Amino acid sequence: MRCIKDQFEVGKEIVLAENEDDWNQKMEYYLENPEKRIAIMKAGQERVRKSHTYINRANQLIELYKDFKKI
Repeated sequence: MRCIKDQFEVGKEIVLAENEDDWNQKMEYYLENPEKRIAIMKAGQERVRKSHTYINRANQLIELYKDFKKI
């Protein structure tokens, strides 16, 4: 199973937190720094447009099916 950290560049395309306090700090930081928040948002959107398409998902399902057939 893939982790979201494998799908996005943390801090550039997505923001993750370790716990509730970390979330609160990051939310406050990004609310006070809209240019950084918007940059991450745009980079994340671009990654989704490029990497997370129906064709990519279909290819992943085909590979999972092939792996399953080997069992």
